[in-house]
Amino acid sequence: MKLNSLASAPIQKGTRVLVRIDSDIDFVRGKIAPESAYRLDCAVPTLKFLLKNKAVVTVMGHRGRPAGKKVAALSLAPAQKYLEGKLKMKLSFLPNTRFDAREEKNDIGYARELAEDQDIFINDSFATAHRKHASTHAITRVLPSYAGLQFVKEVEELEAIRDASPQPLSLIIGGSKIETKIPLINQFTKYAQHIFIVGAAANAFFAARGMKIGSSVVLPASIRAAKKLLLQKNIIIPVDVIVQSGKKSRAVALPDESNQKRFEICSGREMILDIGPASLVCMSEMLASARGIIWNGPPGKFEQQPFHLGTVRVARMLAHAGRSGATVVAGGGETVTGILQSKMSNGYTHISTGGGAMLEFLSGARMPVIEALLAKTE
Repeated sequence: MKLNSLASAPIQKGTRVLVRIDSDIDFVRGKIAPESAYRLDCAVPTLKFLLKNKAVVTVMGHRGRPAGKKVAALSLAPAQKYLEGKLKMKLSFLPNTRFDAREEKNDIGYARELAEDQDIFINDSFATAHRKHASTHAITRVLPSYAGLQFVKEVEELEAIRDASPQPLSLIIGGSKIETKIPLINQFTKYAQHIFIVGAAANAFFAARGMKIGSSVVLPASIRAAKKLLLQKNIIIPVDVIVQSGKKSRAVALPDESNQKRFEICSGREMILDIGPASLVCMSEMLASARGIIWNGPPGKFEQQPFHLGTVRVARMLAHAGRSGATVVAGGGETVTGILQSKMSNGYTHISTGGGAMLEFLSGARMPVIEALLAKTE
């Protein structure tokens, strides 16, 4: 796959360049979260390249889901301040693109407003490559468009992994909105040996089997989606979980499938917040033969102790698998934060700045944002 890249862009002194970065940052105890800093750091090489070549740079990006309204708490000011500190110079930023409702509608009129007085567009936000928004897709119909250095790196790394098709392949999928990942999971069920459903995503599968999950996070749409996926033989859900009970936590072993209906995992005020130790042992045994592993979504509420332990143990397990020769790819905000916080990045073949974008690319799904950046061939 050959992209129109920054390396081939006609950059010279005074060229006005509009750069799309991934500025969707989170905070942990008043500081930019490790994964957010990782994403911003990945934008630095492209910005340095442009500034070194005397381009006039304007940066744009989104943060959060303001639903087309201006929300002060979702300003890009923290991202701007962080990058200015890294680059030791002032940067020009546009407001959060999602403050305008036209952004998520891929509106060409909004794209033209963003492109006003600009010469070229550089997309360095791989994490949003699976979304047809005005600042990532419609904009390519307005300005000559090129992929930034991080974007090119992501595509090259993931394409090499996808084309190599390491087998046996296993997936670990978390996150609360499992219904948004159904098409991708269905695609992977065709050739993945195991698909482990963990974290809040697993709650939907417990509920789909008739188990009571107390106040655990789950959406009705997720339960409906889980019922369909349970028909797949390679879907694996936890055999035990860690439940928050008041100020304490306890492990709950789940009965075998034939006895799960109406089983109470936790009571009304309790919540499932982490994967259990027996599940981690089972996962480790099943992954022993895997030559390819894809991880997106933590197995627990890792930002709250002691429910970070499942994520730390999975991060270590996969790092060990990578050091033992397996191809290991991880991506997604919380997943990357968990890896960085546990200091387990050594061993991973690739840590992607994208979660959903990574999964879609590896599944072979069509990605219009990437297609818009493809180099024309004679």
